Amino acid sequence: GSDGAGASGNTVIIKNSPQMYCNIFGGFCENAGDATGNRVIIENSIIRSIVEGGFSHGNANNNEVRITGGAVLSMTVYGGETGGDSACNNKVIFTDTEVDATYVNGGAGGGDAISNIVIFTNVTATGSGITGGYSENGDAIGNLVEIKDGSFGSGSSLFGGVAPHGISVDNTLNLNIKINLGSVGWFQNMNLILPTGFTKNDAMITTADVCYKNTKIAVDAALGVNFQKGDVLTLIAADNLTG
Repeated sequence: GSDGAGASGNTVIIKNSPQMYCNIFGGFCENAGDATGNRVIIENSIIRSIVEGGFSHGNANNNEVRITGGAVLSMTVYGGETGGDSACNNKVIFTDTEVDATYVNGGAGGGDAISNIVIFTNVTATGSGITGGYSENGDAIGNLVEIKDGSFGSGSSLFGGVAPHGISVDNTLNLNIKINLGSVGWFQNMNLILPTGFTKNDAMITTADVCYKNTKIAVDAALGVNFQKGDVLTLIAADNLTG
């Protein structure tokens, strides 16, 4: 839904679609109004299009995309996107899904990107660029990427809060699987839970490039993961390390 004053409180629900090629927006505002509180809910469908909870040229706040089952083989999936102001408190949540989208972004804007969330639970991601929050000209603060089970292809990337012209602060990765992917960066907090079967010969994150700048890493282990005194663990194995 959209109008001259903005797009707020709209919901789009799609279930059991064998092929979806048209773009899907919970709320779309092509002027300077805000997109607030819009949702897209997709279940057991094959999506080959752009999916956004809310888009505007004002603020994009509290929008959500929730996808369960099926597959997303599309260009972009955004919780909230704005070409002008800030994107805050937007969410993208995938559960039991195959994802091969060019970009998955919790929230992106010309202004600040604050407290946006991307959650993958039991997802197979083959070549996606996944970002908690992106700010073109402002700051990226408190964005979250959470990966719970599933797998990632080597062409994928994980970024927390990207702010090429501002500051990136308190952006977090929660991870409980081993992953092998192209690049990781823009996280100031990494919470790694070593999964069942993890050994001293494994690495939690194997990547070509990692940006490790002002990053704190906390480590826990799943029940049954045991090591001996003197064992050396590899948390991140990277070809190139910058920071």
